[in-house]
Amino acid sequence: MTREQIEKAALLFAGAGEFGECPYNPDAKNGFMAGAQWRINSVWHDASEEPEQENEPILVEYKAWGFECSYYTVCDDIWDYRTRLKRDDAYCTILRWAYIKDLIPEIKEEME
Repeated sequence: MTREQIEKAALLFAGAGEFGECPYNPDAKNGFMAGAQWRINSVWHDASEEPEQENEPILVEYKAWGFECSYYTVCDDIWDYRTRLKRDDAYCTILRWAYIKDLIPEIKEEME
């Protein structure tokens, strides 16, 4: 989801209406934006933390030495993370990681 999509949803949530025809509550918009940002950031773990859940795929953001941009890779589980990426500290720096299951939104059944 892009920042623009989140901002549009925040405006609708705050009462701005589809075309901005109604006055809206800026505090509601700001709260929505802050909540969305918190949700995005809450699943990521700092590189100083080690994954603990076994048999869970992990998305890892790393920076290869000599390159300005960061890259992403998927590790099958913590053993893959520890052996493949930690072993390769000589050519990359792990920036952060997240369990794949935490990146997938929960699907709640509609309440009756």
